[in-house]
Amino acid sequence: MKILVIEDQDDIRATLRDLLEIHGHEVLEAEDGIEGVKQAAQKPDFIFCDMAMPNLDGRGVLAAVKEMPEIR
Repeated sequence: MKILVIEDQDDIRATLRDLLEIHGHEVLEAEDGIEGVKQAAQKPDFIFCDMAMPNLDGRGVLAAVKEMPEIR
């Protein structure tokens, strides 16, 4: 499964990546919502998204992804 992790804290993002990769998942990473929306174009199967981030928060990411019919 391809999973996108959008998280601004490096340690949390790294921990999630490691846990998911150990279980055989392909992991895409983004350090903020803007980068996360860009990474969503790679059509992940699942998105983990922090709600409180600089630049574009989790609600903004959700709104942007809803506007991408090939992703939703």
